[in-house]
This record gives sequence, structure tokens and C-alpha cells, in this order.
Amino acid sequence: MSSFNEATRTVGRKRVIEHHPYTGVGVDALGAQITAILKGIPEAQRIVLDATKQYIHLERFVKGEPDKAEEQARYDFLLGNIPMHEYVPEKKLPPYEFVFNMFRQVTDEGLEVVLALSGNLVTLDKWIPLSKKLPKLFGVPVRRLKNVPEDLLIICGAEWIEPEIEDIKFTVKGAIS
Repeated sequence: MSSFNEATRTVGRKRVIEHHPYTGVGVDALGAQITAILKGIPEAQRIVLDATKQYIHLERFVKGEPDKAEEQARYDFLLGNIPMHEYVPEKKLPPYEFVFNMFRQVTDEGLEVVLALSGNLVTLDKWIPLSKKLPKLFGVPVRRLKNVPEDLLIICGAEWIEPEIEDIKFTVKGAIS
């Protein structure tokens, strides 16, 4: 169980993502650069190293509120630029089986199911119950997007859990009813 301080550490703060160019060569240079980043940015919360990228991913929390318009723009870019498959079952399925089949299309691509998007969480919750505290579908976070039809469910896949929006590689959409 987490303490009150842990649960409220992000209240009044927003997550900032920075990409620091990797400038060295080899493990020693990488270690030195990470040490320098951590000494220079004590509020760093997470560092991600990805061998396929030429930068070090850093996340930290700063005072302020998240920019909803910026987040919406990132999702809009995702939906317009990532391969999206349409799931249309041959017959009417129960909601749980429908969602399972959408998840399976993502995992069949060798990806992790990392996010579900919906135009209306109330409509989605009536169709298939969501977790109440934080909207989740089978343990996967659910986000509402303004420009997605309320009867559409989009399941997103990435190579790893907790990716950035830009790291999502594949989506499956299906009309809920």
C-alpha cells in the first residue's frame, strides 16, 4: 500500500518529457552522461534507454497542470499516422469477447496492449464496465478523445508497457453497440 505522500506527489504538477541527445560512445560514456543528467536534474523521475533511439528519454514532474490541448494534439497525430486495422466480427459478440479479440489482434502483431481510446467513457462503461477509480479496461488505461465517435473503441499497441504516445505502433478500431 502506498503512503499519502506517494499518492499525492503529482498533484499540482505536470509530467515533462525531455530527450537528451546521446553524445558518447560505449557504456562508460553512457554512464557518465546519465550521472550528469541526474546530478543536473534532481527531480528526474524516470530515464529510459532505447538502443534504437539516438537520445536518452527523461521524465520529470514540474509545477503546473498538464496541457490537455497538447495531449489531444499528440493523440490526433497518432490516429492520423499509425496503421489502424478495423475489427468487424462475423456475428454479434458479447462485449468481453469483442474486446478480447481486439486485444488479440494487437498481441498477434508482437506488441503489448497499452491503451484504449474512446469518444465517450459513459457509453463505453454502459457497454462494458470500466474500473471506476481510474478508467481501465482489463487493466489497460482508457482515455477519452474529443474527436473520436462515442461508439468507437480503439485499442493501441506498442513494443513495451507505458510507452509515450509517439511509441504506439499499431491500433485496432471497432464499433461498440
